[in-house]
Amino acid sequence: MATPPKKQKKQKTKRETQSKLVEVKVTVGRNYDGSAIRKSFYAPSRKQALEKADAYKLALATNTLTPTTVTFEQWANNWLTTYKEGSVRDVTLERSYKGPLDKHIIPYFGRMRLSEVRPVHVQRFFQTKAGYSYSQQHKLKLILSDIFERAMENDLISKNPAKRIKLSKSADDRIKAKQAYTYDQAQIFVSFARRHPFGVGPIILIKTGMRLGELLALELAAIDETARVIHVRQSVSETRYGLEYHACKTRKSVRDIPYREDLDDILKSVPRYTRRQRGKVIVPHQYLITNRFGGGCGPHSWRRQYDKFMDDFIDFCKTEGHNDIPRLTPHELRHSFGSILYERGVDIVTISKLMGHASIDITTRLYVHDNADLKRQAISRGV
Repeated sequence: MATPPKKQKKQKTKRETQSKLVEVKVTVGRNYDGSAIRKSFYAPSRKQALEKADAYKLALATNTLTPTTVTFEQWANNWLTTYKEGSVRDVTLERSYKGPLDKHIIPYFGRMRLSEVRPVHVQRFFQTKAGYSYSQQHKLKLILSDIFERAMENDLISKNPAKRIKLSKSADDRIKAKQAYTYDQAQIFVSFARRHPFGVGPIILIKTGMRLGELLALELAAIDETARVIHVRQSVSETRYGLEYHACKTRKSVRDIPYREDLDDILKSVPRYTRRQRGKVIVPHQYLITNRFGGGCGPHSWRRQYDKFMDDFIDFCKTEGHNDIPRLTPHELRHSFGSILYERGVDIVTISKLMGHASIDITTRLYVHDNADLKRQAISRGV
C-alpha cells in the first residue's frame, strides 16, 4: 500500500519569520465582480491583529479615507476619534491631543492631502514652532508621528514623514527653577495658615506633598485617623462637562502618606456636614475639601480662593518683616515638602514614594543638584 504524501507545511512569510508577528487575513471589501478583497494584518497577538483590522474597516467605512483623496485634517480627526477617544481620560483627550491638534497642527497641515505631506513640510512646521519650548515641540512631534504611523497601518501612506525630524533647540528650554520654602519659612507659613479660614488645604499640601487634584478628591473615608495615614487613591480634574474624578496620575501615585499629630488636629477641625434649608436638612460631606454647598470643589474655584489667601499671607509677611518669603503656587507647596525632606537628610527613594513620582529619576532631577559643598563633604568622608 502506497504511503500517502506528507502534508506540506505552510511556509512562513519573511515578515512572520523575522518579527514573529501573527498574521490575520480579513475580508475588507468586494471587487466590482463581487470577489472578496482580502488583506493581511500583523501584530504580536491575534487579538491585536483583529483590532488593527477593525480599525482599518472603520476607516474605510467613512468612504472618504482613500490614499488619493483623504486630507490631513480628515485623517487627523478620524485618528482622534478612532484611536484616542475612549482610550484616554476626557481631560487628557481635550488638553493633550485635541488642543494641540486644533491650535497648531491642523491649521498648518489641514488642507494638504495626507499622501502629499513630506519630511520637508514637517521640518518647516517645526521651524515655525522654534519659539516654543523643546518639550512642547516634542509633544507635537509625538502626535504627528502617531497620526502618520496609524495612516501607514491603514495603507493611506507608505512612509512616516515625521520619523527623522529634528526639533529646534533655539528656544530657551531650561527647566525653570521651582521656588520652595525653607524649613523656617514653612513654619511661618503653617503658623499663619492655622489662623486663616482657608488655611487647611495649603497646610495639607505642604505637610503631605499631595497634588492639588489629589487633595480635592480626598474622601473623608480615605483618612485613617487611628493610624494617622492618608490613602491617596484618586484625583479630580475640571473639564467642560464638570468635575471628573479618576484614578491617580500613575500607578505609583497610589500611595499611603503617614502624618504627624499636629496635622491630626487640623483634619479633625474640618466640618463633616453642611446644613441646608435653615438648618433642617443635614448633608454629610463625602470629601475633605468641599464647596460652600458641601459638594466637591473644583481646582479653578479652589485656586481663586488660594490667591486671596496668598495675598493675605504676603501682606502679613511684609508687616512682620519677612520680606524674603516668596509667594508660591499650590504645586510649589508640594515641591517645598520634598525639598525640606531632602535638606533634612531623608533619602531620595523615600521622598519619591511619599510624593508618588512615576520614577525615582523625576525625584532626583528635582532635588539632587550639582552642589559643590555637598561634594566636598562627601570627599572629606572618603579615603
